[in-house]
Parts: sequence; C-alpha cells; structure tokens
Amino acid sequence: MKIIKSHWKIILVAVLLILAIYAVIKFSHSYLTGTVIDDNGVLVLYVDEADNETLVGEKLSIGSLDDFQVGDQVIVEYDGGVMESSPPQIKALSIRKAD
Repeated sequence: MKIIKSHWKIILVAVLLILAIYAVIKFSHSYLTGTVIDDNGVLVLYVDEADNETLVGEKLSIGSLDDFQVGDQVIVEYDGGVMESSPPQIKALSIRKAD
C-alpha cells in the first residue's frame, strides 16, 4: 500500500512540474524598443533594443500604424516568435509609446 501512495506522490509532482513549465512557456513574452520609420499604413520599426539580439538594427513589420507616427519611440511586447520574411514580422501583444 505504501508503494502505491509513493507512486501517486511522484505522479502528482510530475504533473505539477509539467504545468509549471507550460505556464512559463505560455506566459513569457519578449520585448523590444524601436523607432517608427514607415507610414504607408504598416507599422515598420527600426529595432533599437530587443530581448532577441538578432533583431537589433533590423527593420521589423508589426502591424498597422493606428496611433503612431514616423519618429515615435515605442515599446513592443510580443509572443517571442519572429516570422522570417522581409522585413521580419512579429505578433505584437501590446504596443505603447516609450516615455
């Protein structure tokens, strides 16, 4: 009977560990700062700083301009993925003007 109880404890710990890893992956986001450089209806940034160092110095397309103008400094929260296109694209979760 003690063997069965210890197996359940091991299974419970394993399930909790898997759930914790899933939460970290699902809810961890990446950030970048950039300068708006294009205004043809698409928000294109020159990336100044980024969690993903390969994006620094790149032009990056992230959606429509809406409330931003050429020259604005913005902070972008994104899901971490980068589409390999020209220019590269990301899925922005939030975009706000830098202070």
